[in-house]
Amino acid sequence: MSQGMEKEAFDYLYASVLAEEGSDVIEKYMWVNSLKQPRLAMRWGLGVDLAVAKNHQGSYFPIGENQKLPERGAAGRGRSGEGGGGSGGPPGGPPGGAYGGEGGSGMLGGYPGGSGGGPGAGGGQAKLTSTTGDLGKEVVQLLSDKIAAGDFGEALRDLADARTRPAAQGGAPGGYPGAGYPGSGYPGSGAPMPGTGGSGAPMPGAGGFGSGSGAPMPGAGGSGAPMPGAGGGPPGGGFGSDGYPGGGPPGYGQGGGQAAGADNIVVPGLALLGEGTSKALLDTAAEQGIDLLVVFEVKVEQNRKTGFVINETRVAVFQVATRKEIRKGKELRNTEVQLKRADLKDDADDPVKVEIDKLFAPFFADAAPEGDQPDLRVKMSEIPQGMAPEHVKGRVESLLASASDKQLPTLAEIKFYHHRGLLDDETFAASFQKVLGEADGAKLAKGTEEERLAAVAGLLPKDPN
Repeated sequence: MSQGMEKEAFDYLYASVLAEEGSDVIEKYMWVNSLKQPRLAMRWGLGVDLAVAKNHQGSYFPIGENQKLPERGAAGRGRSGEGGGGSGGPPGGPPGGAYGGEGGSGMLGGYPGGSGGGPGAGGGQAKLTSTTGDLGKEVVQLLSDKIAAGDFGEALRDLADARTRPAAQGGAPGGYPGAGYPGSGYPGSGAPMPGTGGSGAPMPGAGGFGSGSGAPMPGAGGSGAPMPGAGGGPPGGGFGSDGYPGGGPPGYGQGGGQAAGADNIVVPGLALLGEGTSKALLDTAAEQGIDLLVVFEVKVEQNRKTGFVINETRVAVFQVATRKEIRKGKELRNTEVQLKRADLKDDADDPVKVEIDKLFAPFFADAAPEGDQPDLRVKMSEIPQGMAPEHVKGRVESLLASASDKQLPTLAEIKFYHHRGLLDDETFAASFQKVLGEADGAKLAKGTEEERLAAVAGLLPKDPN
């Protein structure tokens, strides 16, 4: 499944919230502490910022792809095998199917490069590995496990679990596809992280909505009781059990599964975005509605004296909505990791695992950080019980001010507040009319199911066929 189709699939989930009578999708909204907003899911993207020295041709020798280094203590050896030592010659030639030369840019599913069956052949994830090695594998495994556990929302967990979708069985005119739409989020969806804007007092335990005005809520950064601990949201079945069958974009028919040849989605909610600068990768992430971007900053050069390839990789995490780097790890060098692993007595001390666990720990913490440290928690939890209409007012105003390029998620979030009794009927209808115009807004807010379907149809992705 491609990134674009994952985003389109989530558009259909928003449409289900807006048009379907008694949609269970609306019950999947959960709370994100770092954003101080409700979401259906939090999506991640992975990209590589690759710099290859002009003197290097061949394999990038990422962490985990060993070279024949001198043993520790060999006379004259410099930092991690860069200096003398008598054993081992320079590494061999380039692997087949790797990126090739100094490599331009492109999607991870199709970097420019040589042909053949070596590392890099067989899909986007393999190509990620050929530059980032075990470091990339560790991050992919960590985030995939968190998605499967429901840490980024029940919606994504359901999608990751879904192997197939039920067959179309008729239904409302122009209906929406059934179970298991991968994807979530939307570009610029939500206000900045703590301390980056907004006014009014905080939501329970979260420091308030990230933007907009309105009455304060109790909690951290304000007053009153803290937000309840992280936990699962309300139970609910898979999407589509009562949904609109058929009618979706290509790839959402019976049976589901990924589109042939589309290999840039690892699991729903985790996409491989390709190679480029952090700025370019952030642009791509925003277009695809991704919330958090992991960039592997990779530098590759060949030591002219020894012939050994030095691969230095650092991991940075960005919040896409604000384009800010919110977390950065230390640089790991391939040769140093190889030598440390040779002396390793306990796998728990593996330098790659230690670095990734430390880097990502704040995102999955059970409690807010102490002092003035930013709250980076994206492990989703139940909607705060203390949320009240006066707290929602400012958020709705903020949504309406930037609704032009993300109408479906904006309207769906507003409907969620109305569904929870946090927005009165008049404000609810007026909000829809501001986004869609008086006639369509009234139909979508107060019309019959058929009228709502008609009103939302124009907001859905167009079938290219």
